[in-house]
Amino acid sequence: MSGSLLPWWGWLLILQAIFVYGLFEYVRRQAVSPMTVPSLGEVNAVLEHRADRLSSRFTQSVNELLIGHTKREDGIEALAKRTHAEVAKLQPRVEELHRLVRAVIDDYQRMSGLEARFEEGQSRLQTALAPIIALPQMAESLRSDLIVVQRDLEKMEEVQRGERDRRLGSLYALGARERLANLQDQIEHDASSLYDGLKSGETYDQSRWEQWETTHSRWQTSLNEWLDTATWYALAVKERTLTVDENKYGLDWSVLENQFPNAEAVRRFRKFRIIHQQWEQVIPNVIGGLNGVAFNGLTDLEARSGRPAG
Repeated sequence: MSGSLLPWWGWLLILQAIFVYGLFEYVRRQAVSPMTVPSLGEVNAVLEHRADRLSSRFTQSVNELLIGHTKREDGIEALAKRTHAEVAKLQPRVEELHRLVRAVIDDYQRMSGLEARFEEGQSRLQTALAPIIALPQMAESLRSDLIVVQRDLEKMEEVQRGERDRRLGSLYALGARERLANLQDQIEHDASSLYDGLKSGETYDQSRWEQWETTHSRWQTSLNEWLDTATWYALAVKERTLTVDENKYGLDWSVLENQFPNAEAVRRFRKFRIIHQQWEQVIPNVIGGLNGVAFNGLTDLEARSGRPAG
């Protein structure tokens, strides 16, 4: 067995060297003067005594060293046994830990491979899904295009409807123009019958007034029919024709009141004259709007709004 620094015989050599050195040093210091030289027997006795003492001390030191070294060796051996036992106990756990580490490494390597394959699959999936992902944007773009197309179609339909209405309105205006001209002739003819005799100073009795009423009724019917047609081609045709201001009844009239059978007849005649004159003022507006619709492509709404023909 060996110590922690030197083997046991190394310590013995060191102690022997120390002993020899001490012996010679002692002899040197105990040397006497030439005057009192000891005998050889005395020197031998002293040396033997010193040697016995040093030998005894050396033996005791060596024994203590060996005992301490033996104890240390026993302690080291016991420690080694305990350490070996602990290592034996820990060995399965170390092996299990090693197995777990190996398993973790293997799992990590497998997961790394799976992650790489997953990323590759995900990339392929994204590439494959790119057209599908773009579908909402394409649908939104198509929807916007459809809205624009729908608006364009609506505008085209509106334009076509307007053109159709204009053509139909033009055809209707041509027919209305002829009809209004005939009604205008009838109205003016009946108005002459209602006014010319009284204007010349004739006096109407009750019988003659009843004939006037019959002609006035026919005039009123033609006028109403004319107004119903003309109202599409000028603004406020009926209101401007039929609305009578009460102040106009009191104006100076060339036809005298004594030409009528009663006051009611006077009022009816004056109302007829007022309406007929207002109608004559409306005629140019109606003819202008009518010609605009018939020949210049205006709608009846545009004609009623006062837009000039052409």
